[in-house]
Amino acid sequence: MHNILSGRIIKINSILVAIIIAANLVTISLSILTGLDKNLIIIPFIFCLLISILLNKGKNAIIIILLSVFFLLFFFFSYLQVGVNIYLIEYFQSFLIFGVISFFVVAQPFDHEKVLHYTMVIYGFLSLVLLEMDIQNMPAGNKLGFGYLILPAILGSMYGLFKPKLKPFIKLFYLFIFIWYGYFMVLAGTRGAYFSIVLYVFILLYLKSNLNYKKFITLLVLISISVVVYLNMMEILLNLKEILYSLNIDSNFIDKSIIKIQNDNVDNGRYELYEIAFYSFSKSWMYGNGIGFFQYLNDIYVHNVFLEMLDEGGILLTIPVTICVIYGTFLMFLSKKIDKGHKLFLCFVFCLAIPKVMVSSIYWKEQSFWIFLMVTILLSSGRRLTTEK
Repeated sequence: MHNILSGRIIKINSILVAIIIAANLVTISLSILTGLDKNLIIIPFIFCLLISILLNKGKNAIIIILLSVFFLLFFFFSYLQVGVNIYLIEYFQSFLIFGVISFFVVAQPFDHEKVLHYTMVIYGFLSLVLLEMDIQNMPAGNKLGFGYLILPAILGSMYGLFKPKLKPFIKLFYLFIFIWYGYFMVLAGTRGAYFSIVLYVFILLYLKSNLNYKKFITLLVLISISVVVYLNMMEILLNLKEILYSLNIDSNFIDKSIIKIQNDNVDNGRYELYEIAFYSFSKSWMYGNGIGFFQYLNDIYVHNVFLEMLDEGGILLTIPVTICVIYGTFLMFLSKKIDKGHKLFLCFVFCLAIPKVMVSSIYWKEQSFWIFLMVTILLSSGRRLTTEK
């Protein structure tokens, strides 16, 4: 009876983690159903937190508290340093929702394979929501968010299609998810989302190769293909644009990339932001200038998680987080202490989080980033994500 109950709890915990991953699409669905558009993001997070509290008995509570307090201390120091500003409050609220709640839910025992499957089920159930969105006429900023919105569906379905010994109807379901969301990715995907997909394929192929020489050959081939694509990027994009045009399909990613290359503005002005952030960090390298202060001063965020951390919390914030990210990467590629299933889940979360916060988002507002940190810490401390055999 205990094992059956434990199995049910793990299954429910897995559903809760999947809801957290898909929370942005769930929120848009709630907005369409209710006609409301403010503060709905809190609903799936609070729901998951309450269910998780009722089901679990505070497992890994010390890790949750220590990790949360570490980041909350920087908000306190920022308040003492620069006082209250609109972005300090906004990021504080975001961390409580996207960070602390994600810590609590992910720290409970769950099955990583079930999480990926339930995430696909959620995206499958909500697939018709995309038809209610005017994707072709979206502002550029919304298209940027849309590509990342559907990214979990693309990566998760690819994981399922790569996975052997799945029942045919489940494979067919994953194929449907990939084709459906892949079509919308072609319409509105951005360079960052495409980079995440390519990176995921590279890592997936690498992890799927069991023998060392196969891994080496796979990596060498992938690097060679990347170099060839990079050297011929403009020609490839123009040919793709012509093919899609013949099919009456416009691709935001291709159009935007061609314009950026032609205007020699591939970095989209981010390099200047990086220079400003680094200069600002150099004036207060130990403890930074305060959370949200860069955006308060420049009316734009840094567009790079590590430079943003350096500016906000100095090396006191950046070094521990960087070590955690590097160690998570080590666990994916080189560690022998975790099995391939855990590595593949870590790879999934890594590709959702790290490319996005490196160039396109504020890390305080990215649940996938906090999930990656928590999963890395749990695995590095010798804990399995699930106790289920």
